[in-house]
Amino acid sequence: MLEPRLDPAKLRKGQGGRVEIGLTHPESKSIQIPFSILAKYNVSPPTIVLLNVPVDEVQKRQVWVLNNYNEEFEVESTSSKSGQIKVVKQVKQGNRYSFDLEITPPAPETARPTIFRDEFYVKVKGDETLTVFVTGFYQRK
Repeated sequence: MLEPRLDPAKLRKGQGGRVEIGLTHPESKSIQIPFSILAKYNVSPPTIVLLNVPVDEVQKRQVWVLNNYNEEFEVESTSSKSGQIKVVKQVKQGNRYSFDLEITPPAPETARPTIFRDEFYVKVKGDETLTVFVTGFYQRK
């Protein structure tokens, strides 16, 4: 019977790996056991797709960030790559945060705009930066 001992701090830095066990069996020198681990944070939704967006209409969406290990964490900052996303409300509820967002489509650069993109960033204090990708499709005239 094997009783592996894991270091949680090392596991959280990766997405998985494998355990290799050496054997003395004549037909196989080793066996490999792959494993995957749960990411430290879950962002929901990880991508926002906006359809039929009028050029001058602000879109409202909500994003959640959850610590999958049930640990308390603090958000250091939020930002937007292109400045189209604004946090209007941020609420901490135990090991998760909710963000109410306003997404303002940029002024079109062409006569027939079709798409715009941005990224919403959540910087966890002393830890990683999480990203939500936003893609919007303008309303056709």
